[in-house]
Amino acid sequence: MKCTRCKLINPINTTVCKRCYTSLLNKSQNSNESRGGVYQDNGLLVIELRAFLPKRCYKCNSSNIMANAVQELEYTPALQQALKFAVEQVMPLPIPLPLTPGKRTIKLEVSFCRQHRLLKHLLIKIGAGTLIFSILCFIFALILKDSPEGFVYLIIATVIIFCVGLLTLYGATEYEIVKMDKYCDSYFWIKGFGEQYLKSFQSLNDAQNK
Repeated sequence: MKCTRCKLINPINTTVCKRCYTSLLNKSQNSNESRGGVYQDNGLLVIELRAFLPKRCYKCNSSNIMANAVQELEYTPALQQALKFAVEQVMPLPIPLPLTPGKRTIKLEVSFCRQHRLLKHLLIKIGAGTLIFSILCFIFALILKDSPEGFVYLIIATVIIFCVGLLTLYGATEYEIVKMDKYCDSYFWIKGFGEQYLKSFQSLNDAQNK
């Protein structure tokens, strides 16, 4: 069976992609419900490694979905995090570190409605608009180059606005919809989901007591 997300060819009768864990069931089977292994625990979403999220807004639980976004979350043991931080202080360039047995990765397809569309898209628009405005300021500065004082002020303003635009775009690329909280026994605890969305899932304590 071919995965619709990463295009990996999986064995017949496989229900979840071996590479990205996307459900391989028909849309009629999983359009509104998860495959299980998803719970809520004290304001956090708890999801099993091979489970997937239902197609509902991650904030208000609405089924009127505007779009979906795939986010990869990674749990890294504290020792490896400390090693990575130490290496980055000496050499800021990205350096591949040896994998540890405790490292786990999960890909989530997060859905959102129009009202709760991602802040990332808004940041991209603001950043792009700011960069365009900085270009216009530079053009205006060239027009006023015969006025030294005005030219200097406009050039300074152009540099500041340009830097703000770049920082905004950088923030948009680094923005995470939801964030990892912890990992334990094949389950991920994730923060960032809305209260109404979390209430649609069974409590982890109730599931464990059954």
